[in-house]
This record gives sequence, C-alpha cells and structure tokens, in this order.
Amino acid sequence: MTSQPMRDPVTDRLLTPQNCALIVIDYQPSQIETVTSIDHDLLVRNIVSVARLAKAYGLPIVLSTVNVANGQPPTIPELREVLSDLVEIDRPRSTPVRTPISARQSRRRDEKSWL
Repeated sequence: MTSQPMRDPVTDRLLTPQNCALIVIDYQPSQIETVTSIDHDLLVRNIVSVARLAKAYGLPIVLSTVNVANGQPPTIPELREVLSDLVEIDRPRSTPVRTPISARQSRRRDEKSWL
C-alpha cells in the first residue's frame, strides 16, 4: 500500500488553518437584539460552537467590535469566554460601503432596459 504525497496546506483547495481564518464581527448585545431571522439563544449557541471548533482546529480568529470605545457594550459574554485569549479589534463606527453615483446611475439604467 502506498501513501499519498503530503498536500501543501497553503495552496490546497481544501480549507486549512494556513489558508483561511474565522472572522467574528460585531457579536455585541445591541447587534444581537436587531436580528429577527433566528432565535437569539440559537444564534449565540451557533457562534459559540463555531468559535470552539475554530479554536480546536487551530484556525486564526479575528474578533471585531464596533464603537466599544464610545460606550457600546463589548462582545457577548458567552463568546468572550471562548475567545478570552483574543484582543477585540474595536472600530470607532460602522462604515457603510458606498457605491459611486455613476455606478448607481449605470445600474439603474441597466435595470430599466430589462423593463
């Protein structure tokens, strides 16, 4: 029986700790409260499970919050407990992505052509 050659974890088409990361964005109480598409307890259990799996698999993890320096509460305690070894990256405010006016006008023109 012969064994397969070792795969390169950086270039492999499968996800490995060397070619991917888990990015956890804005799991703060005020953000959780705005979610209406899933039960809040289930949402929390899901992200805590994902975070535990990522740690067990050795994935790099980035934990991001918004506006904590200006009074918003930090990451929810259940998730913070699992990711206690990480430093939260706090963004001063949420910055929406803005489409240039010319691109919006072009898109509207294209949408009208379908009518």
